[in-house]
Amino acid sequence: QALSSELDPERVVGRLMDLCIANAGAQRGALALLRNDQLVLVSRLSVADKRIETGLSASIEKSDDVPETVMRYVARSREPLVILDMSKEQRFVDDPYLKRATYRG
Repeated sequence: QALSSELDPERVVGRLMDLCIANAGAQRGALALLRNDQLVLVSRLSVADKRIETGLSASIEKSDDVPETVMRYVARSREPLVILDMSKEQRFVDDPYLKRATYRG
C-alpha cells in the first residue's frame, strides 16, 4: 500500500529505500543496480541527514561512500547479507569505506 499510490519512478525508489531502511533499523542505505555488467549506484538515503538521493548513475568504484566489497559480494551471491558487528567480519576488512566508517552493522 505504501508504494501503490506513487506514480513517479524516482519517488517509488525513494519510498522503497525509506521502507527498507526503517525495516532494517539502519541509518543509511544505498541501492545499486547491475547495468552492462557494472554495479551502478542509483539511490542513497541517510536518516540522520533526512536526505534521499535518487536518479544517481555512478559506478560504485567511483563512489567513496559505499562499501564496494560488500555490494559486490551481495551482487555476486544474490543473497541478503546481515552483519551484526562489522568489526568482526573478516571478509570485508580491506574495504576502504569500512576502514573509515565506525558502524557496527
